[in-house]
Amino acid sequence: MAMSDQIVNLQNEIALLQKGQLQYEKKLQELQQRSDIHYALNEILQLSLIPLSLNETLDRILILLLDIPWLALNRKGSVFLKTDGKDSLDLVVEYNLGAELQVKCKKVKFGTCLCGKAAQTQQIVFKDCVDHEHHHRPQGITPHGHYCIPIKGRNKLLGVLNLYVEHGHQSTSLEREFLLATTHVIAGTIERKRLEEQLIEHSFRDELTGLPNRRHFYDSLNRALASAKRHHSTIALFFMDLNNFKQVNDQYGHKVGDELLRLAASRMEKCIRASDSLARIGGDEFLILLEPTGSCEHIEVIAKNLKNTMLKPFVINNSVIKVGLSIGTSIYPQDGDSADQLLQAADNMMYQDKSGHSND
Repeated sequence: MAMSDQIVNLQNEIALLQKGQLQYEKKLQELQQRSDIHYALNEILQLSLIPLSLNETLDRILILLLDIPWLALNRKGSVFLKTDGKDSLDLVVEYNLGAELQVKCKKVKFGTCLCGKAAQTQQIVFKDCVDHEHHHRPQGITPHGHYCIPIKGRNKLLGVLNLYVEHGHQSTSLEREFLLATTHVIAGTIERKRLEEQLIEHSFRDELTGLPNRRHFYDSLNRALASAKRHHSTIALFFMDLNNFKQVNDQYGHKVGDELLRLAASRMEKCIRASDSLARIGGDEFLILLEPTGSCEHIEVIAKNLKNTMLKPFVINNSVIKVGLSIGTSIYPQDGDSADQLLQAADNMMYQDKSGHSND
């Protein structure tokens, strides 16, 4: 065999080896990427189990995604959630967007800009550059591209994941596969967290009046006490119940009694400040936490207003119903330095006030 033929054969073998090496490296890279995908999805699932708020969870998920090297992301992105009852998106989490863009993207209508288009079509929107569909262009904008992926759960749109990619980036099927899988897991996380929030809300709310319940009030009172102790301030507690409520239930029935409680709660709310807390702890018993307390005269004025407003007749199902209100007060620190002591002191005072009513 001539030397030239040997050289050609050797070159062909080298070319085949190089081709095989490239294929091997490409396959190895894909395997590494798929390993990263499984790791990232598992991390997202783990995040959904941590007792964090929805926004805190989404923030951690966004950072996790931005740290994946092969996605060629610009460590910049955001998460939008669909506005309840409207065709618009609310910006809930962002990373490195900048102040101007945060303002412009605070609320995005469906069909507006890339995120709005992804929400409207419920399809992935990919751009490798800044083009005419980029409606929001802050000053100093630099060349970049985007992935805007709709977050869909149970046949409805929940939000949009917005990720920045390098200018000229080429989208791959593996990237799209990963991002779709990611938003599917995020959708499950959103639904799970919202359900948890609803369950927590229900556990802290009185079903009849919608007011905070005993459990919620105790938490608020303990936080207020801790703050008062730190700042050497005072707080006041009202323990209240309706006079003649048992007679109303006996004469008109429990449905009327329930409506009376709802109306009474509404009247009470109008007598207190936004900073005060009103709760129903059971039956016809209510609590109010005054924070900050104000003067003794201020406490007396609120108590007087509560009593006067409750003396006005209630009209329920064409029946005119009259009740009154018994109130007991306690003040930290002179009446106690714990929640139980303050509640007991106010309860005792309430029964002293109630003793002046003969039809309880």
